[in-house]
Amino acid sequence: MEQRDIIDTRDCAELLGISEEQVRKLARARRIPAARIGNRWRYSRRQVLEWAKLIAIPRQWIPAEPLS
Repeated sequence: MEQRDIIDTRDCAELLGISEEQVRKLARARRIPAARIGNRWRYSRRQVLEWAKLIAIPRQWIPAEPLS
């Protein structure tokens, strides 16, 4: 499966292990890196992973990034 850098709310929720509604709440509050495109939120996988590291989510919750 190919990993995309721009992901939707469902993928972001899965990446972080939280609900889609929690992700939307974080995005609306500007607490997570996100962009509103039309009526949908989009997220950069790389930026979300960096954000997760900064707020000290336990390492076992953060998937390893593939080596390029």
